[in-house]
Amino acid sequence: GWDPSPAYLALFCHRQARCGGGHTDLLDIRRLVDALEPAELTLMTDAELTFPGPDGGVRTAMLGADDTGRTALRFSYNLLTAADYDPHHDSDVDDSRLPLGRAGRRLAHRVSDLFHELRTRVLIPENALLIWDNQRMLHARSEYADRARHLTRFWAGDRTRA
Repeated sequence: GWDPSPAYLALFCHRQARCGGGHTDLLDIRRLVDALEPAELTLMTDAELTFPGPDGGVRTAMLGADDTGRTALRFSYNLLTAADYDPHHDSDVDDSRLPLGRAGRRLAHRVSDLFHELRTRVLIPENALLIWDNQRMLHARSEYADRARHLTRFWAGDRTRA
C-alpha cells in the first residue's frame, strides 16, 4: 500500500536453503497479460481496490501505467482471496467481504495458475544479489523447510518514476 510502490526489490542471499526449495519465482506482467482472457484483463485494469498501507493505503487498479507510461502493477493473491495481506492459514472468507467479491477470487486463482505455469524460478547463489522491477514483475517464493536459509530484502525507489 505504499504510494508509489517500491520500484525495485532485491534479495541478497547469505545462505541458500539446503532442502531443495526456497526459489524466488518471477513472472513478467507482459507474459501474464498475453495469457489473460479479455474479461480478466478488464478486471485488472478497471476495477479499483484498496491496498492497505500507511496513511490508509492506496486505492487503485491492479494494472495500469505510471506518469511516465511504464507498467505499474499491484497484485495480492491474499488480498483478493482473504481480504488480508497476512491471513490465517485456513481462513475462509465469504465473497461479500472480499474487495472484488467472487470475480476477484476467481482472478486470483487464475493468476496463480498462470504464475505457476509461466514463472521463471531462480535459486539465488550465496553471496549474490537478485534485483527485479517490482512494478512489472509478479514474485513469490517456493516452500522450503531449512530454517537456516537467510536472505536480506531491499526496497528501492526510482525518482524518474515519481
